[in-house]
Amino acid sequence: MGKVTVGGHWLVEEKIGEGSFGEVFRAVHVKTKEKCAIKRELINEEHPQLPQEAEFLRMLEGPRFIPKVHWFGQEKLYNALVMDLLGPNMRLVRQAYDKLPVAFVSDIAIQMVTILEHVHNKGIVYRDVKPDNFLLEQDFEIPIKELEKWDSDDPPKPLEDYHPLLDRSHKISLVDYGLSTFYIDKRTGRHVPKKQPPTKYKTGTARYAAIGVHNGLPHARRDDLESLGYVILEMLRGTLPWAGVTARNAIEGWAKMLRMKANIPLEELFEGVPRGFMDFLQYTRNLDFDQEPNYNYARNLLASYVFNL
Repeated sequence: MGKVTVGGHWLVEEKIGEGSFGEVFRAVHVKTKEKCAIKRELINEEHPQLPQEAEFLRMLEGPRFIPKVHWFGQEKLYNALVMDLLGPNMRLVRQAYDKLPVAFVSDIAIQMVTILEHVHNKGIVYRDVKPDNFLLEQDFEIPIKELEKWDSDDPPKPLEDYHPLLDRSHKISLVDYGLSTFYIDKRTGRHVPKKQPPTKYKTGTARYAAIGVHNGLPHARRDDLESLGYVILEMLRGTLPWAGVTARNAIEGWAKMLRMKANIPLEELFEGVPRGFMDFLQYTRNLDFDQEPNYNYARNLLASYVFNL
């Protein structure tokens, strides 16, 4: 295979990931030697996501936790999005360590709230909060290829050296805006109504979905934060009680997870975990559909582990 250049300036080096949306490659700028990531999907994809993702990223750009778009356009049969190259996602890190230290989780979770606050302030609701979409800094001490050893059917023993997590501060970023949408109606300037026509398929990832989303309500700001509560719980516990649910189809799987989320007491879910994390999830569940979250209050709950161990 010969050298492939995207957007006239970005030389593709190797494939580093793939998903239902398409593929991700590492590339380098031919002149500046700056590293970047390139996402691509077929132009004739039935439900293309990259044009919308590029649009949202440009709306959100500015803070360092939003990847910068360097170029977006068409290359032969593909839509291609050139953006900042980042480090491993939080799913890979959590799998390698099993449970993550409370101090690390608190720091990362506070940053996650700030990112979602920025997204919400632009009138956007993210709709797919999960560990896969939160990425650490590009120079994270453990290489992605090393972490991928735990992303297999026969993983090694969990890592026990927490120095890469605790010896320095970390920066988290949010990627993959293909499922994001506006919660503010552009015509009226108001929050989208709670009552919407029923849809056959739910948006997002069932494991982390908010109870309101399970019940068929449109995504709202509160749901992004509730989903974050489940992400935090998984980082602290190493797993979620409903992670191993089996079902004949997606509808049955979503229904089983809903019953568990609704029926397991929070005290049981967060047993052995500082109370602030449980209070965070409870707070998100108590928010009204169109209520603006108090992001400072949410951050304070996640920082309070120091005082209520």
